[in-house]
Order: sequence, then structure tokens, then C-alpha cells
Amino acid sequence: MEQAVVERAPAAPADGQVRVSHALHKRGLRSSPSRGRSIWRRHHLQSFAWRLPALEAPLARHPGRILTEAQVLALEKARQEKEAGGAIETAPPGYLGAPAISDGGTSKSRGRMYQQTFSATYSKVAMIKRYDRTHALVAADLLQDRVRPFLEEQPIPLRRVLTERGTESCGPRQPHAYQLYVALAVSVRANTGLTRNQQMGG
Repeated sequence: MEQAVVERAPAAPADGQVRVSHALHKRGLRSSPSRGRSIWRRHHLQSFAWRLPALEAPLARHPGRILTEAQVLALEKARQEKEAGGAIETAPPGYLGAPAISDGGTSKSRGRMYQQTFSATYSKVAMIKRYDRTHALVAADLLQDRVRPFLEEQPIPLRRVLTERGTESCGPRQPHAYQLYVALAVSVRANTGLTRNQQMGG
């Protein structure tokens, strides 16, 4: 019974516990919806988002694999949910970086602090630096001081930057200081003889 429930996850990841129970009944396996959910929990399959990788992983290894109608519908559902939620399809390391600013607590000597975070959207790499203020030069400092040196050591080119459209990264002034820094970074890389694919994109 447990194996049948687990195998159902990649076969029909969008099916809920009631549908899974009915499908197993047709095979002569008597299982209540609650029992199926207990099996899901043991195998970390209790939500659609957790069952979907059970389908996507083998599909990535065998791209030419023929899918059932239920699998095609599940993949389409996942794509629509990503679009509705504003999720971003990202690609190799360096394809996209996302800077963000948040409350960094309070320092006795400096007062209110801000935390600048830069996350690589494809991986779990993130870089953090705390400041006592927030503006364009601070946002650019994190890129210059932490992000670019780290990526150049790999070497991994940073192709795109997705900001939160805060005043530290964009604004009514033309050109904005942060945008100037990104343009300068591209120019510096070009002058050092790096190829266009290795240059940093804004």
C-alpha cells in the first residue's frame, strides 16, 4: 500500500488524497484518504509543490520521456501557479541576482541598521552586509565589495540584477546612481578584455 501511494506521486502529482484513495480502490487496494496522507507525510509528499519534483526529477534526466495526460496537466498547473505568483524562471549560476534590503536591528553606537542581501536565484548562495543607512551607493557597495569579487573567483558572470524597485536602486533621477554603477561595471569588464558573455548585465 505504501509503495502504491508513493508511486502515485509522480504519476499524478496534482491528485489530492481523495482521488488517490479512489484510484487505489480501483486496483483493489483499500486505503482511506487519511491513511494516504499519513504515507505522504512520511515521504515528504503532502503537498502538490512537494509531489511535483517527483515528476520533474526523472523528466530532467530523460527529456524525451512520454508523459500521461495527468502529468502534462500537473506541469501546466505548476507553470500557471508560478506565473500567477510572480515566480521567475531562472537558469545557470549567474543568470540572475536579487538584491534586497531589510531591517538590520539596532546598534548602540550607530542606531538603526539596515541589512543589504544579495541572493543568487539559481543557487543557495547569498551575501549580506549591514549598513547604518540605505541609498544607491550602499546598494552598489555590496555588489562591489562582496558579490563581484566572489563571482570573479569562480568565475561566474553575473548577467542580470532584479531589484525591488526601491529608492536605493531606481528613481526619478536620470541616470540613477545605482544604474550608473551597473553600467560602469559592464564598461570596466569590457576594458579588461573579458568577452561579452562574461560581462555583467544590468
